[in-house]
Amino acid sequence: MKIELVMGLALVGLVGFSGALSLGVGIDNWELAAPVGPSEPVPEFQVRMADGSWLRNTDLEGQVTMLTFWATWCGACSMQMSTYASLEERFADTDLRIIGVNRDDLPPGQRERAVADYARGKEIGFPHALDDGRMASAFRVTAIPHVVLIDRAGQIRFVHVGQVREKVLAREIDTLLDDGARR
Repeated sequence: MKIELVMGLALVGLVGFSGALSLGVGIDNWELAAPVGPSEPVPEFQVRMADGSWLRNTDLEGQVTMLTFWATWCGACSMQMSTYASLEERFADTDLRIIGVNRDDLPPGQRERAVADYARGKEIGFPHALDDGRMASAFRVTAIPHVVLIDRAGQIRFVHVGQVREKVLAREIDTLLDDGARR
């Protein structure tokens, strides 16, 4: 009876020690798990656009950019699309560039059609990148919708994971556009 109790306590102790050690490693490496955040430079990436062209991180310099990571199956993303369409219209005469980063995992051809049909149905005209996972990995995206606002100098200024109100995004976009006007 005593040996079982001693063995049980030893096992519990080992499990607790292992958990504490893993927690310490996780805390030490938290920034590697968290999304790329404000004041960080845009990570390097190259992604194919739905129109067949390529988008690179260097293509974002000199303009304000909003990247929105989304998928056709994502209910929260679907609810946000009207916000993005409204922002697209509101800031049409500025140097804001909105780019959707589609995360669907569909075969080539089928994915392009699904994205085009979805955009048409949601009345959005901004371009879409077809991410194979590498762009989301570079930005450390783990949940969608995920919005990244980038200033003209290529610095990430605002990040939103999950749904975000239109007035919040509009205020942040105005801030980034105003920053460029003062330079």
